[in-house]
Amino acid sequence: MNIFLSLTGKPRGGTPLSYVYAIPVWYRLAATLITAILLAGALAVEGVALGWVVVVLSAIGALYEERWTFSSESRTVTARLGLLFLAKGPSFSFDDVALVTVDIFAKGRMDQSVKPEADKMPLGSQARLVVELKDGTRYLLDSVPFRARERIRRNADTLAAFMGVPAR
Repeated sequence: MNIFLSLTGKPRGGTPLSYVYAIPVWYRLAATLITAILLAGALAVEGVALGWVVVVLSAIGALYEERWTFSSESRTVTARLGLLFLAKGPSFSFDDVALVTVDIFAKGRMDQSVKPEADKMPLGSQARLVVELKDGTRYLLDSVPFRARERIRRNADTLAAFMGVPAR
């Protein structure tokens, strides 16, 4: 199952003040509900260690955060990656961004410079949303199956326009 990150604008006066590219709220709610159900089941049955392991793993899924915030007020990109209470990540200015790109990874190919036609792309290939800084540092924001590449392309175009950088 793929859980696609969602891009949401936080508007003020009709124009986006910031964008958040993050795990969708529905996933966190579903993971929390599943954890609560598993916890209730584990409490009802005594002495089942495996049940508690499943509860803990489910709780980790509910507490995991992957969030990239693009703020026009501070002109910064801030990431929070990891468990909610331990999450941290890189931060950089819009001025440091060279471009936003969608890289295509063709599974099973040593030479990634030559890609097969879209209809012949191997199963397991990916489209990757990458922010590249002027110093050459690259940040992978999202990776989705190749068939969802248009979604990633739209997100790349939106974020690039918002930061005033080219999209490729």
